[in-house]
Amino acid sequence: MHLCPALLLGVCFLYFSAKAQEIRDGSFPIISNLKAGVAKVDITPPDATEIKLVGHVRQVTGVRDPLRAGVLILDDGETKAAIVTMDTIGAWEDMVRDARARIEAEAGVPSANILIAASHNHSGPGYMENMHWAADLIKKLGLAAKQAAASMKTVNIGYSEDHISFGQYL
Repeated sequence: MHLCPALLLGVCFLYFSAKAQEIRDGSFPIISNLKAGVAKVDITPPDATEIKLVGHVRQVTGVRDPLRAGVLILDDGETKAAIVTMDTIGAWEDMVRDARARIEAEAGVPSANILIAASHNHSGPGYMENMHWAADLIKKLGLAAKQAAASMKTVNIGYSEDHISFGQYL
């Protein structure tokens, strides 16, 4: 997953905005006030042959690769935020509203602090075109958020840059 600079700045702000505590995780100390939890869920429609695709419209005869969604919850003790990624063509307004409400109810993350992003998959269902799948999607996102919130661990975040020189003389 590539993190944008604004997201990194936001995470760094969360990191430095409260007192840090030291715990041990594995063989090295983690000094941080930041906790994170993550969960994944399969969002593939149960019967893909009955789904209306959006983007690249065509008849579907089966599933080659499952569709997935992931939820990352971050908590610095003062602010909770969530990042949701999905294998869909877009993050539709109705879906974002419904998902934020469900995630807030299930995991306690304020809806204004939930970022929802799509991979822009042209082989997935449309939200409004497939209301049974849409309702199931929202339930699954809520369940994943609840699992992520239950699996919170103390973490720290780092950032590094380097200069890669191979290929510069071509």
